[in-house]
Amino acid sequence: MAAVRAIAVSLIAAALAVTIRRDNPVFALLIAVSAALFAMWTALEPLRELTDELFMLAEDANLQTGVITAVLKCVAIGILARFGADILRDSGMGAAASSVELLGVAAGLWSALPLLRMCLDAIRSGL
Repeated sequence: MAAVRAIAVSLIAAALAVTIRRDNPVFALLIAVSAALFAMWTALEPLRELTDELFMLAEDANLQTGVITAVLKCVAIGILARFGADILRDSGMGAAASSVELLGVAAGLWSALPLLRMCLDAIRSGL
């Protein structure tokens, strides 16, 4: 039900932002950002439940929790970088948006290094 509420708020905010964009683009951007933040806030509880379930599945499969943690960090970095880049693009700052995307890719790769180390250790131990 919370997802339906967030979608409804987002649609209303989008219609409002489109309506006032010509007269007041700054206020339209603030409405759009507020709606996006509300949707992200609404998604926190289901995401928390999902991460708890993923950690329980990892325990059942005898996986190290570092694997799940690294994957979740990469996903979170990707979501935040996309969100920031979209806001910058909406405000007409395409070059800055591309820079944020590049930073997101670099940070995602950095946070994935433990996974690469685990894979290389598994390969070494198998040889």
